[in-house]
Amino acid sequence: KHSGHTEVGYYNTVDEIMKKAKENEKVFEFALYNLLDGFYGSGLEDVATYIMEEYFYGEACGEIEINDLLRQKAELIKNLQIGNTPPDFTIKNNFDEEINLKNTCAKNEYTILMFWATHCPHCMRELPSFVTMYKKYKPKGLEIIGVALDVNPVKWKNTVEEKEFNWINVSQFKNYQSPVCKDYKINKTPSFFILDKEMKIVEKPKGKADLKRFLERKL
Repeated sequence: KHSGHTEVGYYNTVDEIMKKAKENEKVFEFALYNLLDGFYGSGLEDVATYIMEEYFYGEACGEIEINDLLRQKAELIKNLQIGNTPPDFTIKNNFDEEINLKNTCAKNEYTILMFWATHCPHCMRELPSFVTMYKKYKPKGLEIIGVALDVNPVKWKNTVEEKEFNWINVSQFKNYQSPVCKDYKINKTPSFFILDKEMKIVEKPKGKADLKRFLERKL
């Protein structure tokens, strides 16, 4: 409403809100985290970065000391940005084998972390075309870990088999309440992260076209 929907407008509005919120430390912390979380969740990562640099790691807080819990929450969001290392996980696949993200990344040039669901129509339209892409780039050092935000193991396994999704498939069967989903702050499917051998995020593609361009360029 007040920003004019421009990046500079967002920065100025954040500063105005936080200036007023300094009247009360609890209000300040509440506003600060919700602005950070809200902008990140909306895909406006540059604004989220501005908030972190100015208020969590800069001098914009003034005399208000950010508590440790709030800093930890900000650190989780920071770790999901390009150039940083996201949370590791170990989850069982559709063959009941434990899959570790860090170990998988170490074995491949790039690992695509793909959050999807069998009940997501967009996923089910887009993912079949990944089969050809996976066959093409797998020998060149690509791996895909498909994290399904499903609740029904039978439906998930049947879909993986029928659609020939032969990459690594894992699920915690708790939909958006899955611990891995919360760690990666997933609020829509499909969502993608591309990780390198060191498990650092090198790209966060918006969709298949972005993924294809990255693979053509790098592999």
